Amino acid sequence: MLAALQAAGVGITAVCGGVGACGACVVQVSRGALAPPDPDEAARLGPSAAAAGYRLACAARVTAPGEVVVEPVNGVGAPLSQTEGPAVALPAPRTSPRRRAPLGLAVDLGTTGLAAYLVDPAGRVLASVGAPNPQVTFGEDVMARLTVALTDPARAASMRTVLAAEVDRLVGVLCRRAGVARRAVGEAVVVGNTAMHHLFFGLPVARLAWAPYVPAERGERTVPADDVGLRLARGATVTSPPVVAGFVGADHVAMLLAAGAPDVPADRLVAFCDVGTNTEISLVGRGRHLACSAAPGPAFEGAHVEAGMRAAPGAIDAVTWADGRPVVRTVGDAPAVGICGSGLLDAVAVLRAHGVVTEVGALRGDHPLVTPDGVVLAPPTDGSVRPVRLTRRDVGQVQLAKAAIRAGLRLLTEAAGVGEDAIDEIVLAGAFGTYLDPGSARAVGLVPPGPDVRQVGNAAGAGACLLLADPERRAAAARLADEVRYVELTGHPEFADRFTQALRLAPDPRD
Repeated sequence: MLAALQAAGVGITAVCGGVGACGACVVQVSRGALAPPDPDEAARLGPSAAAAGYRLACAARVTAPGEVVVEPVNGVGAPLSQTEGPAVALPAPRTSPRRRAPLGLAVDLGTTGLAAYLVDPAGRVLASVGAPNPQVTFGEDVMARLTVALTDPARAASMRTVLAAEVDRLVGVLCRRAGVARRAVGEAVVVGNTAMHHLFFGLPVARLAWAPYVPAERGERTVPADDVGLRLARGATVTSPPVVAGFVGADHVAMLLAAGAPDVPADRLVAFCDVGTNTEISLVGRGRHLACSAAPGPAFEGAHVEAGMRAAPGAIDAVTWADGRPVVRTVGDAPAVGICGSGLLDAVAVLRAHGVVTEVGALRGDHPLVTPDGVVLAPPTDGSVRPVRLTRRDVGQVQLAKAAIRAGLRLLTEAAGVGEDAIDEIVLAGAFGTYLDPGSARAVGLVPPGPDVRQVGNAAGAGACLLLADPERRAAAARLADEVRYVELTGHPEFADRFTQALRLAPDPRD
């Protein structure tokens, strides 16, 4: 059923790419002849859900001709836009672009979400729009998509086609909002992680799927817009700044540019973290620039969490405490149907602070809020099959995700010959980095307790806009990519030790 829904263009969450490992592709079947669920599917759904017609699309098989009517439960809805959140102040351009048509298009190809901007020659953003990345129906993380690209040429072509079509659709939305024609867009700058970059441009991805994760190309890339399926002005081009390594891409370079990495004073040390399924970290200042890619996985984007979802209406995005129990806030003040990354982090931090969760991530069995199935954060609603709850496994996913990021940061400081207390500031970018609560991040040890925290929103998109408005910045982007000393965490002799330390839910895991 999942393959049929994908072929029909129906948005449905399939975190694992459809191999039956995540349990996210839930649909409710109201009509149609299907084979009964196998034991694994039945165990994931539970007896009450199966009795109500709920199935996993990746496991459900049609057994007879005829109409099948289904409704996705975890559809690819509209998450909080990557264009929302704190704005990054862009310096005034030193020159105006000499393009065939006056306007430019900037696009950030996020693994989960897309952000697109229409920019005039003075660097002003005339319109912006965000949307889910339609490739999530082929896998929530890049490794799942790379597996699809390497094992199924037809689905690989579909992945590239649906992404190009969605970006082209966003161009139309931007032009309508700004009251201009497509032929006014003469140039585009596209940024994304290395996998997204290669999939968008149709580059070979085999070397990205296996260690040592080497890009097929690293330098700046410029192609005709027609080659990547974008209908812009005649002769329009699409450019991407350089990528750094297999998991540090052009989006990180653009983020560094917009967030001020080239201007870090010589006596300061700043950590720039673009938080996502893969979290790219740069340590800049005091005569050095080191970078790594941590792999927290998609937990902070709602995957591998029992009630996890993206930050769409009904997602719990903040948790506080009152009258002896957690109090939730949801996106759009809608009835709670799940929990997104910022809410997940808050929930763990709040329950840890009030003794429900221990330092090692266990749920205290003697606490009145703890049941055999976890801690209920919100009761069932008309839009959910079960209550929204936090399980021991969910806490474990937070521990794994935050430990990967904190271990990467610590190994960078060690490679620089300093301690984490030498960091003056931590810059958080990306959708999760935008909406997380810094207090919660410190409480569980996601970031060190000392440095100031600055949240900069979608700085990757802002960097793409900057590259459009000021072509001279492209040389700066190339210098940023060239100056990086990349620290590969895969196989690093100290990584396992640092990771294990960082599993503790404490501000400083070494205490």
